[in-house]
Amino acid sequence: MQKTGKNGSILIWAIFLSLIISLWFISISTQINKTIKNNIALQENISVSTQQNTLLQDKNSDSQYISNGNYLKFEDKNTYLWSLKSNEIKSFSFSGSILNFIDIEIIQWGPIKFKYNILSNFNTGGLIQNQNTFSWSLSAINNESILEVENLWGYTLFQIKSDLNFEKPEQKYQIWKKIWNKNVLIQSSEIK
Repeated sequence: MQKTGKNGSILIWAIFLSLIISLWFISISTQINKTIKNNIALQENISVSTQQNTLLQDKNSDSQYISNGNYLKFEDKNTYLWSLKSNEIKSFSFSGSILNFIDIEIIQWGPIKFKYNILSNFNTGGLIQNQNTFSWSLSAINNESILEVENLWGYTLFQIKSDLNFEKPEQKYQIWKKIWNKNVLIQSSEIK
């Protein structure tokens, strides 16, 4: 009788030991599986981030889809709407041909002073009063220029329009994702 009890306790210990070892293996395999999934997700995030940064650094890139299905949309590169505080100056770079136009419009308050340099050879400037517009075209000979706008008093809301893309002090973008046939804004930021 005692021999049977000894064999039974060895069997119970063997079952208990095999349960501990199998739970240990299950725990390790679960941890490995979780680590692999986290690494894959991290790798996808790095790939998307790299693709997004490449698009943001390219000055000629247009709005487009990113590999994860998100849509990167740039702010309109032909217009700029901003409010200047007193004595604040903003600079813009233009390049184009004779068919290109540039308009400055004061929407609220004013006045603003502008200076327009064409290849640093020719300067023109002026003053724009409340809710007035000023326009000019780039010439075929001088097709690169810099526009500086300075607010002279208070706050002034102004807009610059052109039929060509131009470099602004702040370029904004948005990232959209389609969720259940709805476009959802994920991120709105400024290119630095």
